[in-house]
Parts: sequence; structure tokens; C-alpha cells
Amino acid sequence: KLGGAGGFYEAVACDNRDSSQPIFFVTEDHIAGALRKYTPPTTADRPAGWDSLHLDGGETEYLVFLDGNKFKWSTDESLGRTSQTNHYPNVEGINYHDGMLYFVSKKTLKLYILDLDKMTYVSSSTDDYVMYSGVFKNSPDQLVRKGKFLYFTEDGGKTPGVYAIDADGNSYSIFEAYDEKYFQDETTGLSFSPDGELICFDRQISNYAVFNLTRH
Repeated sequence: KLGGAGGFYEAVACDNRDSSQPIFFVTEDHIAGALRKYTPPTTADRPAGWDSLHLDGGETEYLVFLDGNKFKWSTDESLGRTSQTNHYPNVEGINYHDGMLYFVSKKTLKLYILDLDKMTYVSSSTDDYVMYSGVFKNSPDQLVRKGKFLYFTEDGGKTPGVYAIDADGNSYSIFEAYDEKYFQDETTGLSFSPDGELICFDRQISNYAVFNLTRH
């Protein structure tokens, strides 16, 4: 439902403002991938709900950047692939929060934020936030918006870790790994406990870890 076979699929997000009509977004980690939007089918007597990925039908559209920091959704997959090639190749993480869709390109080292209602977008470099009080200089990977913070994981480099920025543009290093055994590692799987006190993540080369945000 969210893409089919053969894609370089990386991450998924869901616009859940209307629980009877969730809308899904999927990224592709490829220079000529296509960021897709899937709207499940719904009728008056059968809303999509959370069983929507088991229903037949639905519509798949692709993100296309336009002039003037505007964008559109198109059913033309080739337009979507051309747009990704030209503007945001190799999309990694994606996250939805409060009408905004966040995603990152590991090739351009940029964060993109789509306003889903106004159909406009902004972008910023992920390596210009005063180094996150650390040495974040490599590819952004996954991201999660939690409260007023936007958290990033990192792909590669000598100090892979988890970083954050707030709404005012202030930057923070949540943790960094300093040891040769972590060189070119990758932090992924970022999630939070329901009370927001524990941040959970995975390191590609090693294993899963939990970090207490209130005690460190």
C-alpha cells in the first residue's frame, strides 16, 4: 500500500489529525527516489480508520517542489523522482507534527519542513546550528518532533549521536560516542517513552540503548 516492491524505502510518517482519514508519507533513500503520499480510500459508511492499509484502492501521490518555495502533490511518479533528484536526493527520516511534515536529505545535509495546509516549505542546513554544542557534521538520518524539540540521529562520522534543535534555533547534543569502535556508526530507531523521560535509540553496529533525559 505504501509503495510496493523494489523501492529503497526508508521511513514513514502519518498525518493523524483526522483519525477517520489518516494520510501516510514514505521516503526513499535514493538519489532518484520519490517521496510519496498515500491517502487510503474512505466512504460515508466506511471511514478509513486505522485499518486503512488493509483496504483496496486509495491514491498515491508524489512530492514536487515548485518555484517560490511552494510544492504540490502529483500522481505522476516521474515528476516526483525528478523533483527528488534535483532538490532533496536520498531522503532519510520523516516525521509529522501539528500540520507540518519534516524530512531530511543526507546528500544535501538539509532539513525540509512542509506546511501541509499552506502548501509551502522552508529548508535549512543541518550542520549550521552552531555544531549542536558538539561535532554534528555528517548525514542526518532519522528525526522526531517531541514537544518543542526536533531530534536528529546521525549517519557516519567519528562521533555519531543524537542531537536536537528547539523552535528558537538553539542546538543541543543529547549524546555523542567518542571511541574508534564507533567510527562510521549510525544512530537510528529514535523513540520516546510515553512520559517523555526516556529516549530510546539503536546503534547500527552495536545494539539498542535507552537514555534517561531527566537524569543526564
